[in-house]
Amino acid sequence: MSRRAASLHTRLLLGSLAWIVMALVATGIILTGLFRETVEHQFDSRLAEHLDQLLAVARTDVKDGIAVTQPLSDPRFRRPFSGLYWQIDGPDGPRLRSRSLWDSTLALPPDATSDGELHWHRIVGPEGQDLIAVERTVQYDGPAGSVRAIVAGDAHGIDEATGHFTRILSIALFTFALGLAAAAAMQVRGGLAPLRKLRAALGAIRRGQASRLEGRYPKEIQPLIDDLNALVEHNSAVVARARSQAGDLAHSLKTPLSILINASQSGAASDNAAAIIRQQAALMRRQIDYHLTRARAAGAMDVLGANCPVEMRLDALRKAMSLLHADKKIDMTLAVETDLIAPVEAQDFDEMLGNLLDNACKWAVGRISVTARNEQGDVVISVEDDGPGLSASEREAVFERGRRLDEATPGSGLGLAIVRDLAMAYGGTIRLDESPLGGVRCRLSLPMTTRTGTAS
Repeated sequence: MSRRAASLHTRLLLGSLAWIVMALVATGIILTGLFRETVEHQFDSRLAEHLDQLLAVARTDVKDGIAVTQPLSDPRFRRPFSGLYWQIDGPDGPRLRSRSLWDSTLALPPDATSDGELHWHRIVGPEGQDLIAVERTVQYDGPAGSVRAIVAGDAHGIDEATGHFTRILSIALFTFALGLAAAAAMQVRGGLAPLRKLRAALGAIRRGQASRLEGRYPKEIQPLIDDLNALVEHNSAVVARARSQAGDLAHSLKTPLSILINASQSGAASDNAAAIIRQQAALMRRQIDYHLTRARAAGAMDVLGANCPVEMRLDALRKAMSLLHADKKIDMTLAVETDLIAPVEAQDFDEMLGNLLDNACKWAVGRISVTARNEQGDVVISVEDDGPGLSASEREAVFERGRRLDEATPGSGLGLAIVRDLAMAYGGTIRLDESPLGGVRCRLSLPMTTRTGTAS
């Protein structure tokens, strides 16, 4: 596609011009037709008036049967071949004619008309002109009998008047078209001005001169401006989180690396050095796992079309946990609303619920209850256990990175922190409460419509 065809300005302008041309051409044809019809009607009316005048001055005559007692008022009837003629025919042919016919006669087609009725004909004049003729049959008493009175005029005047009108109308419509085209161009330019303003504003953001789109825009464009501002803010947040996470990772690895370097350079016993290296390596692995999960959580924000069938994934996780914690013989029940869909990636859903179910299995005595339903547009999943539970302060502390309330229980202390970061990335929340079963209730809420999160 050419650049010209791809231009929105050109498309709108060409579309406007096409409609203007079609409308004005149609207007010209209609007005010309109406004008010609009016001129023809006036011409026919004048011929009918001349015919009435002719019959008014016609009298019966003993010698010729009928005579015209005085000339008609229009002088063209007395000028040879002037284009205006009259003639009176009897049963045996023409009886009287105007001086303008000279030695010619008007040849009308045979016509049977009632007394006084007007008939119209197109005939050829004495010099080959195209004439419009009107006739009326009149019945006289005496020798005149029945006569056909005819008045004919040259139709060239109609064509000439119509042509003159068409030329003037064409000039007027062309001038009007130029004005409309200029108005359309200004209208298109004015209508696209907000887009040019938007382009300039985006350029300012790209050059680092602005952080968001400012100014007033038409209501049709404002939703686009709001979405673009949200996208710009989202990208800024992603960059800020990436920088923060890179700094956190560097800081968290700096100390273990220093310890490893010192242990390798010291003269400590090899067993002690090996223990230090294993301990710090495990710490580094936990930190790397945690930051990789946060990076994936940042990338998962506002994923279009992400969805996960809740019942199917929970059933698969229940089976996996039953095998993983088979020694505890935990009774895990599921109550999931039919056809419930969570707006998250399946991998992230498994990461969140896998951590929650794993924690519940570690602390449960023998019973876990999982429910999932739609609550006012949010997918809410609750995981409850009958374990010892947590105090209010402990429920806050478990979300800290690497925080483990019981060092004897296997784990890295990062599970709930990972769940929190993933939930926040999808605009959701996680909360710990007391469970009617006696232990902890983990309540994970995910909005059906994803919102920009702020994973810390």
